[in-house]
Amino acid sequence: FGLHVTNRALTSSALSMATRALSRRGIGDGDALMMLSHVPSLESAKPSQTLRAIAATVPAGGPLAEVVDSRIGLDDLAVSTVPGATELAGRLRRFLVDFGHRAVNEFDPTYPAWEQHPSVVLAMLRTLLADARPEPAGRVSPAADRLDPATAALVRNARRAVYRAEITKNDIIRYTHEMRRLVVELGERLAGQLSREEMALLTVDELGALVGDPSGGVPRELLARRRAELDAAAGIEPAVWSNGTLAVHRPVPSTSSREILGVPGSVGVARGRVRLCIDPLGDFDPGQVLVAKFTDTAWTPLFVAAAAVVTDVGGVLSHATIVARELGIPAVVDTKVGTTELNDGDLVEVDGAAGVVRVLERGAAEVVGSS
Repeated sequence: FGLHVTNRALTSSALSMATRALSRRGIGDGDALMMLSHVPSLESAKPSQTLRAIAATVPAGGPLAEVVDSRIGLDDLAVSTVPGATELAGRLRRFLVDFGHRAVNEFDPTYPAWEQHPSVVLAMLRTLLADARPEPAGRVSPAADRLDPATAALVRNARRAVYRAEITKNDIIRYTHEMRRLVVELGERLAGQLSREEMALLTVDELGALVGDPSGGVPRELLARRRAELDAAAGIEPAVWSNGTLAVHRPVPSTSSREILGVPGSVGVARGRVRLCIDPLGDFDPGQVLVAKFTDTAWTPLFVAAAAVVTDVGGVLSHATIVARELGIPAVVDTKVGTTELNDGDLVEVDGAAGVVRVLERGAAEVVGSS
C-alpha cells in the first residue's frame, strides 16, 4: 500500500510537470489531458474491455442471449443445452480467474468480490448485451511526436506513472483478496455464531481465538461498541485534502438549477437521461448518464454502456476519469452535488472538457414531486 501511495504521489507530480510544459507550447487542458492519459492496457479498464469482448460473442436476440437474460446462474449456464452456452460459461470462468478479485469497495476484504458472486458478472453482461449501439472507436490521443524532445519525455513519463499507479493498485486488491478468501472460509466455519458484518468488527487475534475455541462465544458488548463507533465514523463527511496536519473542507461549488460545475475528467460532449446509481448492480439502460458518488473498478462495465459519467468525488487521477478517457466517453467529476442536484430521468448534457453538466430537461420524478 505504501508503494501504491508513493506511486500516486509521483503520478500527480509527473502529470503537473507535463501539463505545464504542454501549456507553454499552446496545448489546451483538454488535449493535454487526453495526451497524458492515453495508456493502453490500463488495469482498471481491462475488466470492461474483456467483458465487452465476451458480450460480442453472444448473437443479439438469439437463444443464447435469451438464456443470459433469464438471469441464469453460471453453473446452470455451463450445463445448458443451448448452443454456445458451455463455451460462454468457460469464457466467464476465465474472466473470474483474471478479474475475480475486483469488487465494490474492493480495498475492504469483508466485501464480497466477483469471485464470490459470479451472478454479478452475469448481471453486467446483461447490461452490455442490451446495448445495441456500435462499439465506440475510442479516443485518438493528440500526437506527441510533434513535441520537442524535453516535453515529449515529460509526456512519456506521465503516461508511465499512470500505468504504474494502476498496476500497484491492482496488486493491493489481489493481496487483500487473499484475506477476503480467508474471511469467506471463516464465515462458513462460524456460520450461526458470527455474521460477515460482525466478523469485520473483530481483530485477527480475536477471530483466531474464536476459531480455536468456538465455545468461547462472541463478545457482544465489544461488538456493539465497535459498531457504534463505526456508524459514527460513517456519518462524518471526509475532507477533500489535508495539508499534513489539518483536514481541509472546501466549500461546495455554486450551482444553478440548470448547471452543475465540476472538474474536467474526460473530454467530449454527450447527452442522455440521468441514472443515479448507488452500486453497479442497479438497473441501467445503455445510453444513460451514470451519476454516482464515486466509482471503482467494479463499475467499469457500466462505463461501456454509459453515454457519460458524473461523480460527486474525484480528480484527474480518479478511477472514473482514467477509465472514461480510455473508453472514450465524457466525464465530469468532483461536482460535490451531482447525486443530490440531479434526478433519475433528467436530460443532461455533459461537457467533459469544460467540467459542466447542463440540465436540459427535468425528469418526471421532479415534475411529480413539485406538483
